[in-house]
Amino acid sequence: MSSYDRERASVFHSWSAQNTITPFMVAGGEGSYVIGEDGERYLDFSSQLVNTNLGHQHPAIVDAIVNQAQELATIAPQHGYRSRYEAAEMILDRSFDGAAKVFFTNGGADG
Repeated sequence: MSSYDRERASVFHSWSAQNTITPFMVAGGEGSYVIGEDGERYLDFSSQLVNTNLGHQHPAIVDAIVNQAQELATIAPQHGYRSRYEAAEMILDRSFDGAAKVFFTNGGADG
């Protein structure tokens, strides 16, 4: 079974009509490009729904993710944690006047 067939058989794709979706099979990414399973590089104009505005596999971001995962991969929202309050402070320092707190969410539907 091809990777495409395996994908279609086992994955529910959000934001998509399940009967008509034809997923583009990605093998990797680098900078502004995604790399298809065919080895071709494709310019990623969608920025993966706007969450990769610094590009794919940026070395500083990869290093930061690895370092954080080695320290602590996740923590429940009711607990305090240094990396979370430091990130909140950086956001607030650059935010609009009067911004007092940052709400971190796991997936956008938290509330």
